Amino acid sequence: MVRIEYSGRIKKRFIIAGAFYETGSGMEAKKEYSYLEVQPGQGVYTWIDYNDNNVRELNEFEPAAFRDEANFIRVYIPTNDYVRVFTSQLSGNFIIDPSAITDRKKKMQALISRFHNKTFFSFIKKSSGNSVEDMYMPFSNAQADTSIISNNTNWRNVLSFNRISTKFGITWSHNENSMRGLLVNGFENREQIKDEVKINWNISKSISFQLPVMNGFRSFSSEYFPINNYNIEEKAIKPGISWQNGTKFRFSILSDYTERKNTINSLEQAIIRKGGIELKFSAASKGIVQANFNVLFINYSGENSNSIEYIMLEGLKDGRNFTWNITAQRYIGKNLQLNLIYDARSSEGNPVIHTGNIQLRAFF
Repeated sequence: MVRIEYSGRIKKRFIIAGAFYETGSGMEAKKEYSYLEVQPGQGVYTWIDYNDNNVRELNEFEPAAFRDEANFIRVYIPTNDYVRVFTSQLSGNFIIDPSAITDRKKKMQALISRFHNKTFFSFIKKSSGNSVEDMYMPFSNAQADTSIISNNTNWRNVLSFNRISTKFGITWSHNENSMRGLLVNGFENREQIKDEVKINWNISKSISFQLPVMNGFRSFSSEYFPINNYNIEEKAIKPGISWQNGTKFRFSILSDYTERKNTINSLEQAIIRKGGIELKFSAASKGIVQANFNVLFINYSGENSNSIEYIMLEGLKDGRNFTWNITAQRYIGKNLQLNLIYDARSSEGNPVIHTGNIQLRAFF
């Protein structure tokens, strides 16, 4: 096993960097998985009986879009089928802060000092190949390389302008995530790429404006369940305006326009128009009450009652939808926190679903 670590600063705090690298070898068991039912709302996945046969089949479980549907967890079970693998891992962060070395009395340097960039990365690869690249390099094209047993890649970069300004600021964030796993019935691959530019403008002491614009892509491929494969392209713009009276009350008007398209089958497209309001009351040392109401108009073209529809519409349905929520958080003494949560949603042709939740937390 080889392990290398580095951390340092350049030019005071102009550049801050840290990295960790490790490589080794061992045996990796192929896995199979099943879904285990847990207490309502305590899981991650939901079961949708797409073929109405009342049998819980593996390709009928989806990441739950709503808390009341999250009734299952995914459990991996090791098998006796082992593969020799070489593991390589690289992770770290990289920060560039020009304000640490610039002279703000000079106009150009003052402008440059307003920028700030932060990068985080993590690459973990397990490969059965014998080449130097397979054994020691954590970078790869997982879906194209059949020798890769598992792969987990995360990359996040945030570039900010006027990061600490209370008046105006812009942030561009880029995220990439990919996962690959070897199961007894073949490989599974997941990938997500997302770019978002967000503008924050405090028009006055009490009025603020936000404008996030997003462009993204997410995909899933399975050798065992190819019918569930998708490549979804997504574009969205989410303007919102807020009015805040001191620190106790805030009122927001929010909107969202989103387009999604499954490029594997161009017939599956969705346009989602969303408008809503949000109220928030807060009192120091007492608690917070927050409420929101949203109306969504969805135009969806594609087959109904399948995995792609659930993912693209996030659990809602074609047509007019409503969602609303009330959350009350109350502090009881110094060590107890009581949370009351009410969620509801309604879709055309379906009954209203109401969900209530009570939580009591103790701090020691």
